[in-house]
Amino acid sequence: MKWKDLWQRGSVRGASYALLAFGLYLLLAGVGLPKLIEHQAPKWVSQNLAGQLQLGSVRFHPLHWRLTLEKVALDDATGERVAGFEGLVLDLDPWLSLFSLQGRIRELTLTQPEFHYREFGGEDTNVSRLLAPLDRTASTEPVDDGDASLPEIVLQALSVVQGQVRYQPAQQEALAFERLSLNARDLRLAGEGNRLALMLTGPGGGQLALEVAATLSPLDVAVDVRLEDADLTHYWPLFAAQFGFDLDSSRLDLDAMLSVKQQDNGPPAIWVKQGRVALRELAISYQQQPVVTLGQALIPDLSVDVARRQVQLELLQLSQGQAQVQRHADGVDWQTIFLPVSAAPNDTPVETEQVDPAQAWQLALGQIQLQQFELALQDLTTAQPTPWQMRIDLLAAGPISTDLSQRILVDLDTVINETGRLSIDGEVVPEPMQLTLDLALDGFALTDTIPYWQEQVDIALVEGVFATHGALSVATLEPLALDYQGDVQITELTTQDQPEGRDLLTWQSMAIEQLNVTSQPQALSIGQITLEQPFARVIINEDGSTNLTAFTAASSDESADEGTDTDSGPETMTTVVETAAETAAETAAETAMPMAIRVDRIELKEGAAFFADNTLIPKFASGIEQLEGTITGLSSEPSARAQVAITGQVDRYAPVALRGELQPLAATQYLDLALSFDNVELTSLNAYSGTYAGYYIDQGQLDLALNYKLDGSQLQGSNKVVLDQLKLGKRSESEKATSLPVALAVALMQDSNGVIDLGLEVSGDLEDPEFAIGPLVLKALGNVITKIVTSPFTLLGNLLGGDPPSNEVMFAAGEAKLRPSQWAQLERLTQAMAQRPNLSLSVQGSVDREQDSRVLATSQLRGQLDWPEEVTPADLSAQQAQRLMQAYDGAYGPDSAAAQLKLAEAPEAGYRALFASLLSQVEVADEVLSALAVQRADAVKRVLTEELSMSPERIFIRESRVALEESGSKALLDLGAM
Repeated sequence: MKWKDLWQRGSVRGASYALLAFGLYLLLAGVGLPKLIEHQAPKWVSQNLAGQLQLGSVRFHPLHWRLTLEKVALDDATGERVAGFEGLVLDLDPWLSLFSLQGRIRELTLTQPEFHYREFGGEDTNVSRLLAPLDRTASTEPVDDGDASLPEIVLQALSVVQGQVRYQPAQQEALAFERLSLNARDLRLAGEGNRLALMLTGPGGGQLALEVAATLSPLDVAVDVRLEDADLTHYWPLFAAQFGFDLDSSRLDLDAMLSVKQQDNGPPAIWVKQGRVALRELAISYQQQPVVTLGQALIPDLSVDVARRQVQLELLQLSQGQAQVQRHADGVDWQTIFLPVSAAPNDTPVETEQVDPAQAWQLALGQIQLQQFELALQDLTTAQPTPWQMRIDLLAAGPISTDLSQRILVDLDTVINETGRLSIDGEVVPEPMQLTLDLALDGFALTDTIPYWQEQVDIALVEGVFATHGALSVATLEPLALDYQGDVQITELTTQDQPEGRDLLTWQSMAIEQLNVTSQPQALSIGQITLEQPFARVIINEDGSTNLTAFTAASSDESADEGTDTDSGPETMTTVVETAAETAAETAAETAMPMAIRVDRIELKEGAAFFADNTLIPKFASGIEQLEGTITGLSSEPSARAQVAITGQVDRYAPVALRGELQPLAATQYLDLALSFDNVELTSLNAYSGTYAGYYIDQGQLDLALNYKLDGSQLQGSNKVVLDQLKLGKRSESEKATSLPVALAVALMQDSNGVIDLGLEVSGDLEDPEFAIGPLVLKALGNVITKIVTSPFTLLGNLLGGDPPSNEVMFAAGEAKLRPSQWAQLERLTQAMAQRPNLSLSVQGSVDREQDSRVLATSQLRGQLDWPEEVTPADLSAQQAQRLMQAYDGAYGPDSAAAQLKLAEAPEAGYRALFASLLSQVEVADEVLSALAVQRADAVKRVLTEELSMSPERIFIRESRVALEESGSKALLDLGAM
């Protein structure tokens, strides 16, 4: 059959046409379509985008409808890569799509895709630049979306293999996300239960895996997110410019279920459930110095409800960390380190928009735990940087929420500076602030506090341990309503003065029991204070200052400039107490507050004290030991009276006791205290007696009883001093010694048993600015001694009763013989001196030059005339008259007597005139008068010893021949000390 005949057949012709059409289809689809794509795609890109498209090869299988693209690259105008892939396979299923009325794709595979996203600043990116021509030509008219339902497309297999995404922020290194893979099977855009799996590896090796179960219409997406070992340091450059610190290391693990579901009305609901977040190996530094390191921060169960704005965390656990903090005058350095740069403290405050509480996010944290954490605080507010170390074994707080009115349970166990262990257990309400805490602090070293007070107090704290156990509560902050109930203990306290390094104040233990402090109302109550083995050292330095000034170092320089009176004598001992009392009173007045104070009992055990006065020569030192006693009932109630009973030993053998009652806390102070010292060896006071009395003491004991009463500002004091067997030794050479005759005063006051019993009464007004108890007592003592030594015979009269013995014995002119009537006077003196066996008597004869000389001259002239004592010029014998006239002629010339007698009215008158003229010519020598004075003193001593039995050793006759006493015809008596 010919071909022409065959062509005439319809079947052949139809088949031929079909074959021709099929061939043409194969030619156009298999060859033309790839060529069209290869030619038109780059052209369209160059015309519509600011970039270039490069195609390696394009293939299309016309029978399988399989499109393959290889080596596709999209570059921007500068030639930098924006996107690309190594291969793309799109395998369509047209026949099944036709018969099922669905768009079906058997396979969509993208091999080694890459996408580069680069920012240049603001909204300027390489993508925006690439698409800029499209943005300029795009229509601004709204587009009618019509039916917004998703198309019926089924994708049987979706794969992305070895993808890469690069993100480069402006002026920063690029971040590369590699090994991106995506897999999906039977993906139905309009169906339910679509599942996808996405995996990628981020910078530093972290891997992200997403398993997605999605229904796109209506939207219902569930994503299982897993992030493992993400190195956050690669992402830190994105945020570093906003902060001043550096992130040196940090790794993140994350597991969570993310749900997104379309609601009937409103935006889709978004949840995060079953979240587990672990931040590991965190290290933050600032200016190349470590700030925070953290082994792990773990959130085991995280839930987020975006629609309700709720975040729930069952637990936030921080463990194995370290933190470095510096404290400056304006706060801690973390305020600068962690505060965003845009929110620096010096910036002008920005008004923030008020947020509706109903729209605010709500946080609910079950508990935050801090374990095995070390905090190093360096306090730079002190003169020298002060380090603090805290080892937090456990800090647990929760529940914590944005509702600040809810209570938070707190549990803290920490070690402070290796020795102090602090435990806190209780609850806190943030707003309004309320606290209810049980505190336990043990082993806290007080030496750690030295930098905070060393500049104000010039003492060395060698050791001391503080502890307290109690309950602290704060009801309000404004006003502060605080209450603390518990016990306090300070043990092993040792303070020393500087630079000598001598113990100043020490104790073995001070226990404060049943302490209760409240601020509303202000009150302090203590059940008992027990001081065990307390010791205090008080020293008066050579310049008159005391070691107690170390407690007020801030004012010590001013005191030094003003100078110190080192000649204050014994006042320096009392100045120590007075200064401390005045300072305490002034401080109390300045800080007076209506605080109720009550201390039920203060107990002193095995106490001791040491006192030294280095202003003396030789230096004085004494100690008080075995101090025991109590003070009970101390209270600020005006009617309260605290009972005092304290005993001790001075230098081991002399008991000391303080007893009575006092009220030091009320506005009107009161005291009635008796202080007694018994059997104090006076030799221990030689430094004082030698310096101020001018004598050292060879022996003697002191009993001292002091009683002082204070009612308001009026002070009444009674000082009873008993000196037993006092014996003065050699004199000292002290320039500060008194000019009073101390030895005489002792002899006058010391009775026949060797006892001096002296009472001194003092009084004064404490409000008098010149009042000082020390000078007042010394003045009273000086007045007593002065009165005694200036009127010693008055003292002797007081011993006997009646008038005092006279201090002189009168004689007749020219005579040295005592009349019997004067013996009574000397006998009374003898009786008084018998009661003062240490007194001596000095006797000095005296003359009346005129009267005694006349009597002595008369006696001398009578002797020359050989007249008996009974003869007078009126009854002379002839022989006696003849001797008178011869003596007169010898004195005045021959016949002078006869001439004188002729002038007389009578012979007796003439003889008297002759005798008087001769008497005026007689001169009595001082030796004669001195001899008379000595005879008078001898006469007194002879009567006292021979007639009245006074020991001769107690009577001394003073020299009268060298310096003649001319106070009268008498013997002067003067008392002295043996």
